[in-house]
Amino acid sequence: MTKALQISIAGSILVLSLTSARVLQNNGIAGYTNSPGEQNCTACHNGSPVNSGSGSLTISTTPSISPSGYVPGTTYTVDVRVSQTGITLFGFGAEILTSANANSGTITVLNATQTKILNSGARRNIVHQLNGGAGTDFKTFSFQWVAPATAGSATIYASGLAANGNNQNSGDNVYTASLPISSSVGIREYNLSSTVSLYPNPARERVMLSYELNNEALVTCSLSGLNGQHVADFYSEKQTAGNHEHNLLIPTSVQPGLYLVQLIVNGEATSRRLIIN
Repeated sequence: MTKALQISIAGSILVLSLTSARVLQNNGIAGYTNSPGEQNCTACHNGSPVNSGSGSLTISTTPSISPSGYVPGTTYTVDVRVSQTGITLFGFGAEILTSANANSGTITVLNATQTKILNSGARRNIVHQLNGGAGTDFKTFSFQWVAPATAGSATIYASGLAANGNNQNSGDNVYTASLPISSSVGIREYNLSSTVSLYPNPARERVMLSYELNNEALVTCSLSGLNGQHVADFYSEKQTAGNHEHNLLIPTSVQPGLYLVQLIVNGEATSRRLIIN
């Protein structure tokens, strides 16, 4: 009787231990985002080859990132949607890296009951919480990303899991995706559209300067020689977003020649050549 009881108790402890281990594994694990040098969820969950199931994984941002890439310093909401018909529990892991596989910008949690931050070495991952991926046919995991202050390379990597609910690691489907969001748009281009014009050119007494601001900015306009020597100041003022035209009076003391009309928009400079005759 004693041995039988001991065996029964030991067996119960073993079952409880294995069950607890499976429950704990419902938490997301860092290092499985399918980014360069990392695995994806198939490292633990085996059912079918990655991206071979009937579901999908998509990545999107709000505001939407244009083909020219992210706007430096902007805050985005990143949505990772894992979907598969008939599934009610999903998981995911994501990270945003530069081309050197370093963290790009800063990711933060929006819903602490659904997601959390974990580190995979020096990389910052965001993964699902225990039971944070409950949904019907799909689950959208959202988090916040603050883009770097300067333009550069970046890609969002994500791996997602559609769990079949059998309390095992078998029979699940894994989906992966990546979204390149590299930016060639610096602060100057963000504030000032590419359309900057001077007319007439050549000019003598006055010239019309026109441009469009994408957002409110402090704008300074001046005239300089090709060697960078300051010649004259036109204006320095805060301006609203939209189209702007300025009638610039050329000082009578300015000698004929080739000059630069320089615009400094929120600390970033651009210039156009002007012939004074």
